[in-house]
Amino acid sequence: MNTPTVRSWEVYSSQYPAACRVGQLAGGEFEGNHAVPLSYTIVSMPVTKSNHCAYDTHYHLVFPVKYRKALLDKAATASIAHTLKEIELRYELTIEQVGDDKNHIHLLVSFHPKYSIGEVVRKLKSITARELFKELPRLRSQLLGGEFWTDGYYASTVG
Repeated sequence: MNTPTVRSWEVYSSQYPAACRVGQLAGGEFEGNHAVPLSYTIVSMPVTKSNHCAYDTHYHLVFPVKYRKALLDKAATASIAHTLKEIELRYELTIEQVGDDKNHIHLLVSFHPKYSIGEVVRKLKSITARELFKELPRLRSQLLGGEFWTDGYYASTVG
């Protein structure tokens, strides 16, 4: 019997020390803007199986705020965390960890290989921006053109 791969905050932070203030989204609190990780335990990540493939994909994604403005306060990060939980329930993806700084967020995401990184990024950025503007209309006035995220993003594989 194969033992599943063990992943933890320590593994993630040693690979990406600049991934900064990461808070765990799954099953509980989202707390950003902290240099120290929340309580993390070693998590077994079994291989996900679908009809025609088995996969264990993890992507580190970074989305900067438009013009690198420091708009991610507690209200904005709470709104993003709530929206990401809803996205996770609706779409075929798993958001494993979320972190933020004042002007960008980090996501550790796993999704089926039939989806491109660009597709997932487009969904995540468009839905979170729309919900942020609904819940916090003051943000729209601080950005020209009504866009919350920059056009670009950073993506890398993890593991």
